[in-house]
Amino acid sequence: YSGNISVIGGSATTQNIATASSTVSQKGLTVTGLTGANKVYDGLTTASATGTAALSGVVAGDTVSLTGTPTFTFANATVGDGKTITTTGYSLTGTHATRYSLTQPSLSANITTRSLTIAANNVTKNLGDLLSNGSVSSSNTTITGLQNGETVGTVTMTYGTGSARNAAVGTYTGSVTPSAATGGTFTLSNYSVTYSSGNIIVSALNNPTSASAVPGSLHPATRLDVSWTRAGYDVLLLRSTTTNFTDPTNGSSYTAGNVLGTGAAASTVVVGGNFNSASDEIFTAGTTYHYKLYSENWSMYSAGTNFSGTTATPQARNSGGAASPSVVNEGNTGTTNIFVGDRATFSFDAWGTITSANNTNWGRPILHIKSSADLSSGTTAVTNSFTDSVAKSITSERF
Repeated sequence: YSGNISVIGGSATTQNIATASSTVSQKGLTVTGLTGANKVYDGLTTASATGTAALSGVVAGDTVSLTGTPTFTFANATVGDGKTITTTGYSLTGTHATRYSLTQPSLSANITTRSLTIAANNVTKNLGDLLSNGSVSSSNTTITGLQNGETVGTVTMTYGTGSARNAAVGTYTGSVTPSAATGGTFTLSNYSVTYSSGNIIVSALNNPTSASAVPGSLHPATRLDVSWTRAGYDVLLLRSTTTNFTDPTNGSSYTAGNVLGTGAAASTVVVGGNFNSASDEIFTAGTTYHYKLYSENWSMYSAGTNFSGTTATPQARNSGGAASPSVVNEGNTGTTNIFVGDRATFSFDAWGTITSANNTNWGRPILHIKSSADLSSGTTAVTNSFTDSVAKSITSERF
């Protein structure tokens, strides 16, 4: 307040007396009745309160009330006890509201850890594969409980029974144990972590496919050309003269020529390794041979697939007389078939060419001819010198 005081009376002279100015301050009010509410970690700073808000400090007779929508906020989202909650949003209303100021309530509460479950996914491996302990991506687990888009980077995985290369086909329950989650965007201290184990499932190796054995292109009576499509692994090929086989022993390795088993089940190793085909030879013509083909992974084997092939039967010797080839002269052509074991005489008036073609079951025959620059027998020629310059021997021989 500020102004003058006037003194008037009787014969006195009117006096104006100045007074010192003064200010009446607003009275501070507080909010009572609220308690900060504890919460489980959710990655957010949002808070809440319980109770009924009430004004404290209003002078009797004044009309003042509390209004507004409050917002409660933790200073940070991390787990902790007695964490301060900041309040905004309350205000005063009423006839005498301007006589007062308001202090927003200061509260506190706890943020407690969130349950987090990290479950190892089942691990499937093929027979012969090895599982090694170590850090793996969290994508190998199923995680429940992460908040606000948080992620886990890696988990340490320990593998038990079933992890070795020689572990038999089957399911090994609880053999995948996760621990020590780390990385990503999550903070471990904000969670109470429970780990749960998964299973190791050992699967059998797939057999190679499209296996076949056909008479060899060069030696059809004594060779079988064997081919297949690998199933992503090395192979082991066995041969037997019967349909009985002695299967390879898991954990054992074999090389070509090894014989597994005895008697009717004796099985000879033809080839082993990273191959897609093999030429199997020194056979008896017109005979069926049996094969069993396995996938092999670190000396562990698939069940095997059976197939067979039959060598070609040689063409019989010509029952007729010796062939009489046509004369092949310069500018003329002539063709005469010469059969296995036949002998023929060729004569030329000028120059000529003698060639041999593949025989159905024997391949290309060897032609024995006089050594001369004017005569050619193709790629399989064997030249010999003869005393008789007219008669030339032609024979079919197998390789």
